[in-house]
Amino acid sequence: MKKVFFLLLIVISIFFVSCTTEPEQPVSPNISMSGRWTSTNITTYTSDIYVFEIGVTTTAKFTAIDNSGSLTITDFILIGANYIRWNKGSGSFNSKTYNFSVYLSGSYLTTYGDIVSVTVNFNGKVNTDQISGSGTFIEVLNVYGDQFSCSGTSTFFKG
Repeated sequence: MKKVFFLLLIVISIFFVSCTTEPEQPVSPNISMSGRWTSTNITTYTSDIYVFEIGVTTTAKFTAIDNSGSLTITDFILIGANYIRWNKGSGSFNSKTYNFSVYLSGSYLTTYGDIVSVTVNFNGKVNTDQISGSGTFIEVLNVYGDQFSCSGTSTFFKG
Protein backbone atom coordinates (compact mmCIF):
# COMPACT_ATOMS: atom_id res chain seq x y z
CA MET A 1 0.00 0.00 0.00
CA LYS A 2 2.86 2.37 0.76
CA LYS A 3 4.30 1.70 -2.69
CA VAL A 4 0.98 2.53 -4.41
CA PHE A 5 0.60 5.70 -2.34
CA PHE A 6 4.18 6.72 -3.16
CA LEU A 7 3.66 5.99 -6.89
CA LEU A 8 0.41 7.96 -6.88
CA LEU A 9 2.18 10.89 -5.21
CA ILE A 10 4.87 10.87 -7.91
CA VAL A 11 2.28 10.76 -10.73
CA ILE A 12 0.31 13.66 -9.21
CA SER A 13 3.52 15.66 -8.75
CA ILE A 14 4.51 15.12 -12.37
CA PHE A 15 1.02 16.17 -13.44
CA PHE A 16 1.17 19.44 -11.50
CA VAL A 17 4.68 20.23 -12.68
CA SER A 18 3.64 19.72 -16.30
CA CYS A 19 0.66 22.05 -15.83
CA THR A 20 2.67 25.03 -14.69
CA THR A 21 2.92 27.94 -17.11
CA GLU A 22 6.07 28.51 -19.04
CA PRO A 23 8.20 31.48 -18.11
CA GLU A 24 7.49 34.57 -20.16
CA GLN A 25 9.60 34.98 -23.25
CA PRO A 26 11.44 38.26 -23.59
CA VAL A 27 9.60 40.80 -25.70
CA SER A 28 11.12 41.25 -29.15
CA PRO A 29 12.70 44.64 -29.68
CA ASN A 30 10.83 47.03 -31.91
CA ILE A 31 12.03 46.17 -35.39
CA SER A 32 11.50 49.08 -37.76
CA MET A 33 12.99 50.69 -40.86
CA SER A 34 11.91 54.17 -39.75
CA GLY A 35 14.62 56.79 -40.01
CA ARG A 36 16.87 58.69 -42.38
CA TRP A 37 18.79 56.42 -44.77
CA THR A 38 21.66 56.84 -47.22
CA SER A 39 22.00 54.51 -50.17
CA THR A 40 25.19 54.05 -52.21
CA ASN A 41 24.44 52.52 -55.60
CA ILE A 42 26.77 51.06 -58.23
CA THR A 43 25.46 50.55 -61.76
CA THR A 44 26.28 47.07 -63.09
CA TYR A 45 23.88 46.94 -66.08
CA THR A 46 22.57 49.52 -68.55
CA SER A 47 20.26 49.28 -71.54
CA ASP A 48 22.04 52.23 -73.18
CA ILE A 49 25.60 53.29 -72.37
CA TYR A 50 24.84 56.82 -73.59
CA VAL A 51 22.17 57.25 -70.91
CA PHE A 52 23.64 55.29 -67.98
CA GLU A 53 27.28 54.30 -67.55
CA ILE A 54 28.35 51.01 -65.99
CA GLY A 55 30.43 51.45 -62.85
CA VAL A 56 28.98 54.82 -61.90
CA THR A 57 28.32 55.28 -58.18
CA THR A 58 25.37 57.38 -57.04
CA THR A 59 24.17 58.36 -53.59
CA ALA A 60 20.58 58.79 -52.50
CA LYS A 61 19.12 59.97 -49.20
CA PHE A 62 15.58 59.37 -47.99
CA THR A 63 13.38 59.12 -44.94
CA ALA A 64 11.50 55.88 -44.31
CA ILE A 65 8.38 55.87 -42.16
CA ASP A 66 7.54 52.31 -41.12
CA ASN A 67 3.92 51.77 -40.12
CA SER A 68 3.84 48.07 -39.11
CA GLY A 69 5.64 46.99 -42.27
CA SER A 70 4.04 49.46 -44.67
CA LEU A 71 6.67 51.99 -45.75
CA THR A 72 6.25 55.59 -46.81
CA ILE A 73 9.33 57.18 -48.36
CA THR A 74 9.74 60.95 -48.14
CA ASP A 75 12.48 63.52 -48.79
CA PHE A 76 14.10 61.35 -51.48
CA ILE A 77 17.14 63.04 -53.02
CA LEU A 78 19.45 61.61 -55.65
CA ILE A 79 22.65 63.56 -55.00
CA GLY A 80 23.70 65.44 -58.13
CA ALA A 81 20.22 65.13 -59.67
CA ASN A 82 18.37 67.66 -57.55
CA TYR A 83 16.30 68.71 -60.58
CA ILE A 84 14.18 65.54 -60.31
CA ARG A 85 10.91 66.13 -58.46
CA TRP A 86 10.19 62.95 -56.51
CA ASN A 87 6.76 61.85 -55.35
CA LYS A 88 6.24 60.13 -52.01
CA GLY A 89 7.39 56.57 -52.30
CA SER A 90 5.91 53.41 -50.93
CA GLY A 91 7.09 49.99 -49.97
CA SER A 92 7.04 47.16 -47.50
CA PHE A 93 9.27 45.81 -44.75
CA ASN A 94 9.07 42.31 -43.29
CA SER A 95 10.24 42.49 -39.67
CA LYS A 96 10.70 38.70 -39.50
CA THR A 97 12.98 38.35 -42.56
CA TYR A 98 14.27 41.97 -42.60
CA ASN A 99 13.51 42.12 -46.36
CA PHE A 100 12.24 45.35 -47.85
CA SER A 101 11.00 46.68 -51.17
CA VAL A 102 10.64 50.37 -52.10
CA TYR A 103 9.11 52.05 -55.15
CA LEU A 104 9.64 55.71 -56.09
CA SER A 105 8.63 57.83 -59.07
CA GLY A 106 9.45 61.31 -60.20
CA SER A 107 9.93 63.52 -63.22
CA TYR A 108 11.88 66.42 -64.63
CA LEU A 109 11.88 68.71 -67.64
CA THR A 110 14.67 68.65 -70.21
CA THR A 111 16.13 71.92 -71.46
CA TYR A 112 13.72 71.55 -74.42
CA GLY A 113 10.71 71.31 -72.12
CA ASP A 114 10.18 67.57 -72.53
CA ILE A 115 8.97 65.57 -69.53
CA VAL A 116 11.15 62.67 -68.44
CA SER A 117 9.56 60.24 -66.00
CA VAL A 118 11.79 58.34 -63.61
CA THR A 119 11.09 55.27 -61.47
CA VAL A 120 13.39 53.60 -58.98
CA ASN A 121 12.89 50.28 -57.21
CA PHE A 122 15.04 49.17 -54.29
CA ASN A 123 14.93 45.61 -52.96
CA GLY A 124 17.12 44.38 -50.16
CA LYS A 125 17.63 43.20 -46.66
CA VAL A 126 18.39 45.22 -43.54
CA ASN A 127 20.96 43.65 -41.23
CA THR A 128 19.82 42.65 -37.75
CA ASP A 129 21.56 45.76 -36.38
CA GLN A 130 18.83 47.75 -38.21
CA ILE A 131 21.34 50.41 -39.24
CA SER A 132 22.75 48.91 -42.43
CA GLY A 133 21.82 46.60 -45.26
CA SER A 134 22.30 45.76 -48.90
CA GLY A 135 20.32 44.96 -52.00
CA THR A 136 19.68 45.93 -55.60
CA PHE A 137 18.12 48.79 -57.53
CA ILE A 138 16.48 49.30 -60.92
CA GLU A 139 16.07 52.77 -62.41
CA VAL A 140 13.95 53.44 -65.50
CA LEU A 141 13.70 56.65 -67.56
CA ASN A 142 10.86 57.23 -70.01
CA VAL A 143 11.02 60.01 -72.61
CA TYR A 144 9.45 60.32 -76.08
CA GLY A 145 7.97 56.84 -75.61
CA ASP A 146 11.45 55.35 -75.27
CA GLN A 147 12.54 53.53 -72.15
CA PHE A 148 16.07 53.34 -70.76
CA SER A 149 17.05 51.36 -67.68
CA CYS A 150 19.94 50.54 -65.43
CA SER A 151 20.38 48.31 -62.41
CA GLY A 152 22.98 47.44 -59.86
CA THR A 153 23.84 46.89 -56.24
CA SER A 154 23.05 49.09 -53.25
CA THR A 155 24.27 49.42 -49.70
CA PHE A 156 22.16 51.19 -47.08
CA PHE A 157 23.15 53.02 -43.91
CA LYS A 158 20.91 54.63 -41.35
CA GLY A 159 21.81 58.10 -40.25
